[in-house]
Amino acid sequence: MSETTLRNVVFDIGWVLVHLAPTWLLQLLRDHGAEVDQLKQVTSRIDLHEHESGRLDGVGLVSNTVSLLPRRPSAELVAAAWIDMFDPDLRMFSLAERLRSRYRVYLLSNVGDLHWAELRRQFRLSKLGQGVVRRSRRAL
Repeated sequence: MSETTLRNVVFDIGWVLVHLAPTWLLQLLRDHGAEVDQLKQVTSRIDLHEHESGRLDGVGLVSNTVSLLPRRPSAELVAAAWIDMFDPDLRMFSLAERLRSRYRVYLLSNVGDLHWAELRRQFRLSKLGQGVVRRSRRAL
C-alpha cells in the first residue's frame, strides 16, 4: 500500500471564502420597481450564466439588470451594488493562509469580470494562493 502525500489544497471562493450578502442590490432593485426578495429572482433573468462563462461582460450584465427595472437607475449605481455584496469568512481566509505555509493553495471561481476585479482588489487573492482556476474565457 502506497502512502499518499497531500501537496495541494483548493478553495472555492464563492460560499467558502466569501458569502454573498446582496441586501444593497436587492433594495436598489426594489426602490426602482422590481418585486424581488432573493438574488435568485434576479440572476435567473439577467444571463448570469453567460456572464460567469465569460460570454457576457460586466457592462452587458449591468445593462441586463437595469433593463429589468420600471424606473431605471444609472448603470454605475447598479454596478456598484452588484460588486458590493461580499461577506468574507475570515476563518476560511485564516485557514488558507495557514495552509499556504505547508501546501500549495489554489483558488477556484466561476465569477464574472465585475466580481473578479473586486475580489482581487478587496481580498488580495493573488497573495492568498499560488494560482487561480477560473471558469471563464479570461484567466488571471
